[in-house]
Amino acid sequence: MSLRQLPAEEISGAVRWAATIVSVGVVLVSSSAMKACAKVMRKVGGVGNLGLELLGSWERADPVLDAWRARPDGKAAARKALRVDFAFIAGYVSLGVVVAATVASRAGDRTPPWAGWADAARAAGWAIVAAGALDVFEDISLFGTLAERRDHNWPGIAAAFARAKWVLAIVAVMVVLTVVAALASGSGSGDPAGNLGQQGLARLGDRR
Repeated sequence: MSLRQLPAEEISGAVRWAATIVSVGVVLVSSSAMKACAKVMRKVGGVGNLGLELLGSWERADPVLDAWRARPDGKAAARKALRVDFAFIAGYVSLGVVVAATVASRAGDRTPPWAGWADAARAAGWAIVAAGALDVFEDISLFGTLAERRDHNWPGIAAAFARAKWVLAIVAVMVVLTVVAALASGSGSGDPAGNLGQQGLARLGDRR
């Protein structure tokens, strides 16, 4: 049973290329804006974007917030970075899904189809979507941190979302690269796990 197709698999190659170009543009522009915000955030005694998302507790957040309370431009830059991050999320999710869909389509077009490898690429695409959703929840939690809403441990919640996001994103990238390598080398099959199992059995038989 094949994994549910990614929406981008149903569009033409030309549209995928256009979506890739637009997505890359959004990622580059938004990341540049966030980098500028991070420079201001650090300059006034705080932390950058990555440091903010991984604070993890009010105890670690309070010194940063105190510094930004004395220099409001630091907190303003942090809020701006979070707003820009929503565009960055949209950009990298779109890019990841398009790339994963393209790789899945290439695997599925093989004769015979490499269904297992295609599903692996699709799973990576859906993982990128999940990472983007976690990123949104992370940003919402960071807005709570910047507002100093002490009703919840917003820094800890944001850090948990951030770690889960990074794990999903890294695994997704590694899976896509593995499928691309298999396609490039031509050493694939319809079922990656099954193929590996058959190879293992064959080697075991040879040893006997």
